Amino acid sequence: DPYIEVILEQNLNGERCAIQRYQEIADFTQGKDHSTYQMAVQIMNDELEHEHDIEDWIQDLNRMKEEWKKIRF
Repeated sequence: DPYIEVILEQNLNGERCAIQRYQEIADFTQGKDHSTYQMAVQIMNDELEHEHDIEDWIQDLNRMKEEWKKIRF
């Protein structure tokens, strides 16, 4: 389903935007507000995991499409 690819790409872009924002918050608060800094880093690490998961799903989907092409032809 091509919609799955579109949704995964949209989600990946959203994760990357979130990573960038939490990195900015971490950079801004580092050495100034330890609690906020730690929270931003923790959330950013969660977002990095999400990014990795989505990249893996996209890679798996592409691999499945290639395998399907081999079977069909």
